[in-house]
Amino acid sequence: MKRLLMILAGSALMAPAFAANEIDLSGLNFRVGGIYPFESTTRRVTGNMFSIGLDLPLSFQGAKGGELYISADWFLKSIDGKKGNIVPILLNQKIYLVAGQGEGSRSYGFVGLGFAHVDVTKSRTTYAGRVGLGREINRQLFVEGSFLFTSEANNARGDSFGVFLGYKF
Repeated sequence: MKRLLMILAGSALMAPAFAANEIDLSGLNFRVGGIYPFESTTRRVTGNMFSIGLDLPLSFQGAKGGELYISADWFLKSIDGKKGNIVPILLNQKIYLVAGQGEGSRSYGFVGLGFAHVDVTKSRTTYAGRVGLGREINRQLFVEGSFLFTSEANNARGDSFGVFLGYKF
């Protein structure tokens, strides 16, 4: 039930962007990865986690030469939906590190701010931010490494490091 409510809440938050035609669905990215929580309470409950996520690009650029997008991830310890879930939803800015490189071979950095639903000891939504680096392997595949930071959520935090493999549609 909690999972369904989180999905509905995320959909409701993103609905205005869809209605305003702000999102280009042809640029949708899908990610899977592994997560290592830094904070001891979270790590004790979850151990290492895995992640699935989506990036929804926005039609405006943000910083010159970069891309602005919304990311939604689900960090989970198991598919059963019990305690041990972190769901960050962030507005991100991607900046390519070397100008003039063609698509499919670029390196980039990114930063993001938003919220994370941390369901480790008790459920709570907190502020979240992330920073990371990525590399396009080809036009469809990419790899990323990122740090997620959250504020405290009932004696737990979502602070973690993740490594991801992604696919661009």
